[in-house]
This record gives sequence, C-alpha cells and structure tokens, in this order.
Amino acid sequence: AQAETQNVRRRAEKEAQDAKIYAATGFARDVLSVADNLSRALAAIPAELKDDEKFKGLVTGLEATGRELDSVFARHGISKIVALGEALDPNRHQAMMEVPSASP
Repeated sequence: AQAETQNVRRRAEKEAQDAKIYAATGFARDVLSVADNLSRALAAIPAELKDDEKFKGLVTGLEATGRELDSVFARHGISKIVALGEALDPNRHQAMMEVPSASP
C-alpha cells in the first residue's frame, strides 16, 4: 500500500510539473507572436519617419522594447533560427502548411 501511495504521489508530481512546463510553453508562444508583430511594425516604418524628430522617441521606444523581448527570450533559452529556404528539419522546425515549390 505504501509503494502504491508513493507511485500515486510521484505521478501527481510529474503531472503537475508537466502542466507547469506546458503552461510556460504556451505563454512563450503567445509572447513570440507579440514579438513578431512588433518586428513587422518596426520594419514597416519608413526611413524618413525614423529620422523625423516627432517620431524619433516613439521609434526608439519600440526598438528598445524589441531588444528587451529578445533579451528575455535569450534568458529563457529561446532563440531565433533561420528557416526560410531551408529543408524541413523536424527537430527545429514546425510545418504549418505545404505549398507547391516554384522550383522543379
């Protein structure tokens, strides 16, 4: 009976740990989406607006936010990987959809 109680306790601890890891992964995935949107917004700002004194503070703040997001990801072992144009590596990439290749 004692061994069974220990097994139940170990299983409950493992399930709680797995739930915590899964929750953290989901949160990281959501924040990555925010970081992607911020990067797209920064890339869309025309150069003349980046140099405009009226917008310089805004652009500087957005760039600082992007750097801080990158720093937070790095502290938690999350880094960018190059995937565009590379063959699918299931160890590093997640296929979202298939499209026909333009090359023969």
